[in-house]
Amino acid sequence: MFKKLLLSLSLLLLISGAAMAQQEYVTLHCPTYLTWSGFESFIVVRNTTGSDIGFTPGFCFDGDHLVPYTLITVPAHDTVLLTVDEFFDTSMCESGVIGLELMYWGEPGAIMASVVVMFSNLSFQVPFRDPAGDMSRTLHSSLYLGGDYIDYIFVKNTTENSVTVSPVFYCNGVNTPGFDVRLDPYQTAIVSAGDAHSSGSICGADLYSSGPAGSIVAVNIAANLLTGRCLVEELLPGVSGFVPPTYNLFVANGLSYTLSAINTGNGQIDENFAATGDAPNYLAFRNDDLYCVNSMSNNVQVFSRATGDVMAEIELGVGTNPWAMAFASDDKAYVSGYLTNDVVVLDLESYDVMGTIPLGADARSPEGICFVDDKLYVSSVNYDMATWSYGQGIVTVIDAQTDDIIKTIETTQVNPQVIVSDNQGEVYVLCTGDWFSEFGVVDVIDTMTDEIVNSLPVGGSPGCIEIAPNGCAYIGDAVSPDIYKIDVVENTILHDSSDPLPFSGAGSSASGLVSSAEGYLYISSFGDDTIYIMDWRTDSMIRMIYPVGDGPGAMAIRE
Repeated sequence: MFKKLLLSLSLLLLISGAAMAQQEYVTLHCPTYLTWSGFESFIVVRNTTGSDIGFTPGFCFDGDHLVPYTLITVPAHDTVLLTVDEFFDTSMCESGVIGLELMYWGEPGAIMASVVVMFSNLSFQVPFRDPAGDMSRTLHSSLYLGGDYIDYIFVKNTTENSVTVSPVFYCNGVNTPGFDVRLDPYQTAIVSAGDAHSSGSICGADLYSSGPAGSIVAVNIAANLLTGRCLVEELLPGVSGFVPPTYNLFVANGLSYTLSAINTGNGQIDENFAATGDAPNYLAFRNDDLYCVNSMSNNVQVFSRATGDVMAEIELGVGTNPWAMAFASDDKAYVSGYLTNDVVVLDLESYDVMGTIPLGADARSPEGICFVDDKLYVSSVNYDMATWSYGQGIVTVIDAQTDDIIKTIETTQVNPQVIVSDNQGEVYVLCTGDWFSEFGVVDVIDTMTDEIVNSLPVGGSPGCIEIAPNGCAYIGDAVSPDIYKIDVVENTILHDSSDPLPFSGAGSSASGLVSSAEGYLYISSFGDDTIYIMDWRTDSMIRMIYPVGDGPGAMAIRE
């Protein structure tokens, strides 16, 4: 759109007959807001050449991008002063004008411009910048932040595509990631250190763009409200190019139908890393491939960890309502079919369904599934949709060599939703209870005898369980911000519903758990769209949190 408009304008500009070398389309970008309440702002444009030059502005607001069909001529060596209201009615903007460009045909550097902002005793000037020659996707700030100044970094998307900006702040020699910011085309947003640091001044910041080199421009504005002093620093590209992040923690967002991806090493987050099917309910890695079970889409997707591309999609059949997945090998996997009351067998070489294993009338509504020593353990909740009640919980044991059922085990509590293995000869069956009168129990099954050898009443309404490298199982309550804990070596309760490990405040609940060898337990909270972090070495909460997509649940980590 810009080029079509500027092509017609350039014909007018060339009538002057002045010889101009290296003429091209130039777009200058200014990363600041223009219509704050109570602020005055002006656009200052200077022509640095001996010939008249025309330009046209572009504005971003309320998700729209407006290029008025207006050519503004700046006489040779002259300066013009403009306001946004000269081009359109800014009172119609709900979000204000949050993006600004100037476009012209001519030599780079022929026009220089800035925005002047004034409020009370404060005033500052933000330059326009041409990012066309940038060779890096990283911008750097050297200005100290903190002290008596309030500080904000304004960053603008210079492209017609959305980009994600990942900030990193440096304090006392330590780098701490901030929250990612998603920028719509040509939009400007504010990046702040926020609570990234508990004390000390910030002595540097980097902004990483998911877009190409030159896709963002930014300034750091620091103001002292008492003295009226302002500092404005333009962030400049570094000498080295951006290295794309390697994500290792993935989150299935059950309401937005997306995957969020997190680099737990530096905190970079892509909230919308990939689109899933409807109601993603389970995530797991097999080698470097990420498998996602979509309950309402009745399929399994296979994602590339590096790009988020869908490499394969396995259709399980209408009405299957797949729940969870277990791998027998690199070539074979099993998926529990909640509505079809069976287990679907998958060929992972051809990404086809090999067959199904009916579980029988006494093992309806299978959910949890776990593979141990050539045997498959499947937990069925026997939910009666007519009475909204749970029947006897059942664990079905299947010979994975023949896919024949060899035994069924009755659980000590209703609603056995999840099964995990300690890889030491026992599997742990998490029974949630009925949510209001019967409460959480963990049944322990000896895989040699396939008998329940212990039952641990943890209470609450737990919905997820993770066995961490410290030999303890952490259990997340599905309706409260509490974690329970059991010792899987001694099979003893360390923290139950009477003495929980709280991970957040009201409104949070544990919808997924995953642990890392580095010492961290990641907790997804469905209610507030956040990943919390607990140090499983000390059972203390880490200050850093990760905002993710809508309704986070299942997670998978690749180390």
